[in-house]
Amino acid sequence: MSGCCNNIVEVFLGAKGDPGKDGGNGNSSQSYVNARDYGAVGDGINDDSDALQEWADVGGRLFLPRGNYRVTKQINFGPVTTLFGESAGAGTGGGEDVDEASAGASIIRPDVVNWSGDDHVFLFENKKVDLKAAPSVVIQDIKIECPREKGVEAHLLTVVNAYDSLLIQNVNLIFSHKDYNALRLIEIDGTTFTNQDYNIIQ
Repeated sequence: MSGCCNNIVEVFLGAKGDPGKDGGNGNSSQSYVNARDYGAVGDGINDDSDALQEWADVGGRLFLPRGNYRVTKQINFGPVTTLFGESAGAGTGGGEDVDEASAGASIIRPDVVNWSGDDHVFLFENKKVDLKAAPSVVIQDIKIECPREKGVEAHLLTVVNAYDSLLIQNVNLIFSHKDYNALRLIEIDGTTFTNQDYNIIQ
């Protein structure tokens, strides 16, 4: 997907519920964990990695408010997690991040440093086999955008062992490195689905 400018992802794989209920992403009427409460700044300058990891460790319903969140290392999420932002922003990667964030976009911006090549910007891993058939991962309304001039040496979004219980909706994955995947889905038996060049998956 390196150099590809419009990669709005929609994946529906056995997930239950109505993501459109209660307006927008369907999360407004239920409690959630706000990344800002764990120290995430979202100004595009501060390194929000540790704050976002602390937030992710809480699990449950995780809300990423509008902002431009700089990260320098992998953020790990567990099963039975709903992650939602305010908006996935523009699909072209042509706008200014600050303007998009001000308009309501929840943007993860990986820095080009510190990645080992075996990393994932966001990794969702369900290690509990007995949860495989239950709704376990929902990801909505966020954007992960690498620097246009040099992709990050890491996969952008990877979900392990939630292949049958996954909803990804309105997620922008922009300017991934040519040797890495924007989206990776890994099944319980190790089967890997990867793609670098799609626009929409349903």
